Amino acid sequence: MTDKSSLLQQPSFRRLAGRAPYGDTVAAMQTHAAAIRDGSADEEVWLVEHDPVLTGGTSANAADLINPGGIPVHETGRGGQWTYHGPGQRVAYVMLDLQRRQPDVRAYVYALDTLGAELYVGTGIMPVTQPDASLAALQDAIATHDDWQLGMLHRAVTLGGSLVLGLAMLRGEMDADALFDTAFLDELWQSEKWGSDWEAEDRRALIRGEIGQAHRFLALVAGEAA
Repeated sequence: MTDKSSLLQQPSFRRLAGRAPYGDTVAAMQTHAAAIRDGSADEEVWLVEHDPVLTGGTSANAADLINPGGIPVHETGRGGQWTYHGPGQRVAYVMLDLQRRQPDVRAYVYALDTLGAELYVGTGIMPVTQPDASLAALQDAIATHDDWQLGMLHRAVTLGGSLVLGLAMLRGEMDADALFDTAFLDELWQSEKWGSDWEAEDRRALIRGEIGQAHRFLALVAGEAA
């Protein structure tokens, strides 16, 4: 059973033998993901080879699927359009507990994929010690920027509370509004559900505006703004 109080371990890798039917694989992953959430199973990455199958993401248009030739078609909840899987292709399905790692999927993927920093996640107000390798990766990412950029990074991190999101904006991966909306996701949800007050709204408007100013300054430095 997974001990959620312990530091995160690397997920286990499983290579499934033979060809796995797509529908059965999805059902098995849903069961395993539920077990990860309740702490009765560990995180895993499944390496799978499918029988021929076409999968449609949330942007898939049925009109674009012309004469699939008897290949089974499945609609999925992933992004993107149509994808073919079949013999000779190895598909990796990653099942992680993002509530322990990084509840913001966009920030987690950016930190891991772009910055090479896998971060532990804490809840409440207590800090969490991060892996030395991840801290070194973030330091390396910071060191690539000049003093002007670092000044705006400091401002973005102070306002948004996240070095990862600040670096994402600094590198053009998200704009000011996206940084604000991600950093204040919980507060915005609470406000939408329970209502807000003028002081909180004024504070958020001020922070959004200052993040926007930092973003515009970065664009000016890069010669991208008029």
